[in-house]
Amino acid sequence: MSSDSYHLNLDALIEEDLSSYEYYVSLPPEVKRKLETVDIHTMRDLQSAVDRFQEGGGDIHG
Repeated sequence: MSSDSYHLNLDALIEEDLSSYEYYVSLPPEVKRKLETVDIHTMRDLQSAVDRFQEGGGDIHG
């Protein structure tokens, strides 16, 4: 799947879910850029990707 598709999934999530939107806008810009390359469909996906990024020092693809 292309990064454009990943970005659309994230966009749809933050448009449809207020909690996801609030969580996303609280993130630093560098984390948001990394999230554009991850397949995210749920708040859990979003939180897991951010956790992996913060724990692993940059690799959020698991």
